[in-house]
Amino acid sequence: MNEYFASVFTAENLVNFPLFDQVIKDKDLSLLQCSPEDVSKILSKLKPRESPRPDSIHPMILKECAGTLASSLCDVFHASFASSMLPYNWKLADITPLHKKGAKNDRKNYRPVSLTSVVYKVCEMIVRQQLVQFWITNEVFIPELFGFLKGKSCVSQLLSSFHDWASERNKGFTTDYVFLDLSKTFEPVPHERRSTKIHAYGIQGPLLSWLGSFLTNRTVLGPILFLIYINDISLCQTQNSLPMI
Repeated sequence: MNEYFASVFTAENLVNFPLFDQVIKDKDLSLLQCSPEDVSKILSKLKPRESPRPDSIHPMILKECAGTLASSLCDVFHASFASSMLPYNWKLADITPLHKKGAKNDRKNYRPVSLTSVVYKVCEMIVRQQLVQFWITNEVFIPELFGFLKGKSCVSQLLSSFHDWASERNKGFTTDYVFLDLSKTFEPVPHERRSTKIHAYGIQGPLLSWLGSFLTNRTVLGPILFLIYINDISLCQTQNSLPMI
């Protein structure tokens, strides 16, 4: 099963590697800073009933001792950001195959669930918050993106799509709808290509190296990094076509 899960990742071909135009040219985000208050706020919201991870640090301990641990964890996060390196235990994960659909004896019907260090999950949340805020401030997200963004959802995407469909129908136009289900969305994205794309969106220096050093398929950062990877998909649309994601 482990060999199958590993097989879905894409082996990067650096021949004829694509170049991406720099989207954010006059600003950049290169080194993150957080405060003990930021860390304590996230720790206090942890679910204490979750099981401990590979580092054996139980979420309940982190939650109950949030005020005491926040300052020390903040120092650890700053050291990680500055060095662009992650502690070894943060890269370990307990992998559990989760059945999705279909026959249970077909490994293709399973997806891996990675349980990583809760401390690293807290660090990821801090990184995600600052990445999203940077990209929102610089207005880089296309309006057609609805996934993994605050204030947007499947419902808002359907309402927007329905509005467009109804408008076209009222004008007497024929409209075709194509629904695509992207399977194994995050894993196949090549590392080098993703890093180049993130750099085009203003992420540089230690932060870019830090993002490149962590394993793929992370539950917190994976979705937002995938969004920025496909953020220019609307540039490929033909006339009178509108992708909604």
